[in-house]
Amino acid sequence: LLTLMFTLICASAFAQFKEIADPKKHLADHNAWDKIQSGIQFSFIDPDFGVSKHNVLTKEINKTWKADAWAGETVNTQLAVWTKDGKFDNSVLELSISDLKSDRHRISKNYIQFAPISFVISDDPSKLKSACGINVILDSTLVADRILNSNTFTFNSKETRPLWLSITVPQDAKPGIYKGEIKVKIKSSKQTKE
Repeated sequence: LLTLMFTLICASAFAQFKEIADPKKHLADHNAWDKIQSGIQFSFIDPDFGVSKHNVLTKEINKTWKADAWAGETVNTQLAVWTKDGKFDNSVLELSISDLKSDRHRISKNYIQFAPISFVISDDPSKLKSACGINVILDSTLVADRILNSNTFTFNSKETRPLWLSITVPQDAKPGIYKGEIKVKIKSSKQTKE
């Protein structure tokens, strides 16, 4: 049994993929953004939790993530990134990961996949009364759903961005507590932050 731990390190950086405009952006609680602290915010979140693009994350802030895994097993989680600061509009974030290290052993970062999750347009399934047919009044919404094959993405203020972290523990991994770091570089059109 292995215990994996990550500590988040903020730095600065790059992106591609164009998302569709949010048809419900006007319904977001824009005043909630004024109540959070300045700067880029990060938190590990439950992989089953759906992030809203234009609302402030209301979950508990977790700067570390811990998971138990067997050799050959894959474990996953999400990381959310957000800010209220307009100086980060049109920024590009780049993700990098260290090897996982225990007292005597190492798991190469090649076993770790880390990618942004993009938002796609969807009918709001919470409004379906049955699984058959699409109601003509069914409203469209953005959902975080598509894992991109990239380690960079575009970032704007007053947006919450989900990121997917997946670790496949090698078959020959030795038992122990392994620790690693995630670095996020932010390259703004207005400034660069390391």
